[in-house]
Amino acid sequence: MNNQSSSNKKVTVLPTPDAVVHAAVDVKSTEQTQSTTSQVTGTDASARAHAGRGAVLSALEYASSVDAAEGIQDLPELFKAVDYPADGLSHGYRSTAYGRIRLDLRDITRDWQIHTQNDLDDLLGVIASELVNKMNHQKRHNINRIENNRLQTLADKAAADYKVIADGYIQQYLLRKRFSEPEVQELLQMVADNKIGFVRGIVGSGIDVQAVHASIGTNWKAAADEWANNTTQAGSCSFSTGATDNVDGTSFILQVRPAGKWILSAWADGSWYPLQASPVALPDALSDRAVIDSIREAQTKPRPVTGDIFMDELQYEH
Repeated sequence: MNNQSSSNKKVTVLPTPDAVVHAAVDVKSTEQTQSTTSQVTGTDASARAHAGRGAVLSALEYASSVDAAEGIQDLPELFKAVDYPADGLSHGYRSTAYGRIRLDLRDITRDWQIHTQNDLDDLLGVIASELVNKMNHQKRHNINRIENNRLQTLADKAAADYKVIADGYIQQYLLRKRFSEPEVQELLQMVADNKIGFVRGIVGSGIDVQAVHASIGTNWKAAADEWANNTTQAGSCSFSTGATDNVDGTSFILQVRPAGKWILSAWADGSWYPLQASPVALPDALSDRAVIDSIREAQTKPRPVTGDIFMDELQYEH
């Protein structure tokens, strides 16, 4: 640091890797700046010294010069805040909010008395503690967001995988509505043998043969148990016969909770009506169903129509 004995005294500070330039700092040659920058090339971005770090160091060195001054002639000219280049911003907010921040700080610090560098350090410590805590909260938020996105991706995949099994089960049900059991078994064997086109020609367009093929060898209830036993967060999967007239008992939803809980419900008369549940979810399913039954009873409505695709096992649990 070189001090001139005049009222226009300047402070010379070595450049940061980003080569930030401001009025109170004389930057060394471009070659030296490029050399310094090359030393950090290839390192982790979080370890690089940004323009802001250079501004902090320059301000602290300027404060040392002010603190050491014994007379007016020893004081350097007023320190000018860094004018960040576009590629020197570590976060986009600075380009639009920097001026506002500067004005806010001038207003907040209007009555502050700063006589020594110790005063400066004390106040910077207070400000820094607030900023690093804000940084901590933001980091925590970002980590949680990434983790939540990861878990949601897993939940979406689990629901999509289960839908393949559930859709296939419903298509097999529709197959049994049209053919005898021996015929169904023969058709399923042909599907398993990848004779998809041949089977499609027999059953027509009313059956999704590809869905049947995808579900061969699966069990919807066992798959529900596996999903519920392995998940760490709630999820759901809806599926239907594909009917467009919204007939009661043709649309269903499997709601899954951690620790082996799942409830299967049918869409009936404007609400999801529980039909089956895993043993650990049975109390919840019965409670939900009791609320619906109570409302329907008060409205003198009979038990809702839930169809025969999935058996209403909960009616025997009352």
